[in-house]
Amino acid sequence: MSFPASFVKLADDTWGVRVPKDQVGAPLEPGATLMIATRSGQKREVTLARPMGFNRYGDSLWSLAPQAAAPQATAQVGSLDGVLALFAKAKTHLKRPAIVLAVPGLEPDPLTEDRLGRVTSALAGTVRLTIAGDKAKVPGSITVTTGEFTTTNDYGEPAREWLGRVTVDGEYQPSRAANGRTDAIAQRLAELAREPAKVAADSGRLTGRCCFCNRALSDERSTAVGYGQTCANHFGVAWGARPEGFAEQA
Repeated sequence: MSFPASFVKLADDTWGVRVPKDQVGAPLEPGATLMIATRSGQKREVTLARPMGFNRYGDSLWSLAPQAAAPQATAQVGSLDGVLALFAKAKTHLKRPAIVLAVPGLEPDPLTEDRLGRVTSALAGTVRLTIAGDKAKVPGSITVTTGEFTTTNDYGEPAREWLGRVTVDGEYQPSRAANGRTDAIAQRLAELAREPAKVAADSGRLTGRCCFCNRALSDERSTAVGYGQTCANHFGVAWGARPEGFAEQA
């Protein structure tokens, strides 16, 4: 019985390729390319680097040449001038203001416990928007991360996953981690650019949490506009039953 070539962990704990001894094709040599089937059933082309010996079945083992990362497709989401104005206003009150938005189409965030000990669950995944600082690769752009802590940093501490950035001219540049989520995120960012009031209200209704501080909303007026009264004061936006003034500057 013949098995297809597959990825395998090598003795140095790096990933390589196992090529069955009865593999049909041209003799293998450094620089040759092979199509490998992943566990998910997808096909991936790899380039062989050098032979690493054989396993106990006589299959040859090969290290892999560095694979060029495929460029991530960008998306124009429109002008976010209204959103940037909100951040500018909030910076007079907050050191690092943020906007947290529900994104339909993303996997829901894990169950989270609010500061009052109540367990809540979002009906959609969330993203968190902040302004990149002066030392960032693209200062002044909008940084996009997961809304919740979904990974760890180099110190093993909880961290948010970086999903890309939005430049000042409205281009969403997704990270590799955003693969499979790019379309949903780009669509939500475009909606935010066009109708910040509606998107904020939608987010509040979907998650029951403030789109600025991500805390649980406690009354109907806050749920109607998607944020609480304190955050409304910080960001200089209207608060009450009518969300139309969301993007107005104070």
